[in-house]
Amino acid sequence: GEIHCYSGCVTIREGIPHLFYTSVGTGDRGPKTGAQQWSAVSYDGMRTWERKGMPAIPESLHGDRKIEMWRDPFLWQEDGGWYAVLGGTEDQKGCLLLYYSDDLEHWEYLNKIYESETYWLVECPVMLPLGGDRYLILYSPLDAVHYMTASLNRRSWTLEVEREGIFDHSIL
Repeated sequence: GEIHCYSGCVTIREGIPHLFYTSVGTGDRGPKTGAQQWSAVSYDGMRTWERKGMPAIPESLHGDRKIEMWRDPFLWQEDGGWYAVLGGTEDQKGCLLLYYSDDLEHWEYLNKIYESETYWLVECPVMLPLGGDRYLILYSPLDAVHYMTASLNRRSWTLEVEREGIFDHSIL
């Protein structure tokens, strides 16, 4: 049922590469409301991949939130576990969503950490720890690659943006 794959990333757990990416199918698995986050592992140096439980990060974690265009997982290891940030749209505003897992198999939705006041879609997020609770975040709202530096408030699981701008104007 998979006809498209959107971006994702690979992380290593106990020497084994784990791939996370967005899978899109037909009908109710279309990109607007049916994209899923899938995973696969490789035991032969990334020559072949074996899919793991689908979906890897279930949309049901959002509860009543209606997230559309949900895509492009980026994972990193921190604090003894893994975090994942994904982009999407909620109420016609681009947003970033944050998740946590101890084992790359069971995920917890932490919160919508960012909402754009300008763009209807935020995709391809990358969230790089700078030390402490500060991060460099890169994302694409379709017209260019943007950046922001922000502190992550771990009580409310929201970003407190310090600075933002255009990282790369792209070629459209």
